[in-house]
Amino acid sequence: MRRLVGLLLGAAIAAVGVAGCVADPYPNDRHHGAHNRPYDEYGYHPPSRPPPGDYELPTIICASKDGRPKRCHTDFPIKRAEVDKRYSDSPCDYGRSWGYDGNEVWVDRGCRARFRLVPAGRWR
Repeated sequence: MRRLVGLLLGAAIAAVGVAGCVADPYPNDRHHGAHNRPYDEYGYHPPSRPPPGDYELPTIICASKDGRPKRCHTDFPIKRAEVDKRYSDSPCDYGRSWGYDGNEVWVDRGCRARFRLVPAGRWR
């Protein structure tokens, strides 16, 4: 009888001691934190981040009026630019009726378009 009571008492003490513990569902988490987890015991939900390459690049609309040249400035240096949407009936040919240098896009010969820009240097 004493042995049975001892076993039951030991099991009860062990159950109380373990009741607050929860097995880690991410035992191989190399960061040992909640950053790679969808949530933690405090309800932390890390901010959602867009997948790499799935962010919006800046755009600028530049228009040549009456066939005259126009320069449109940005507040960052441009690494690359491309026509995203053309608004004019006139062709927008790179090097002939539009281009970019430094921190500006230029248009000429009636080209009117929205340009998608890739900033130079570190940009997110």
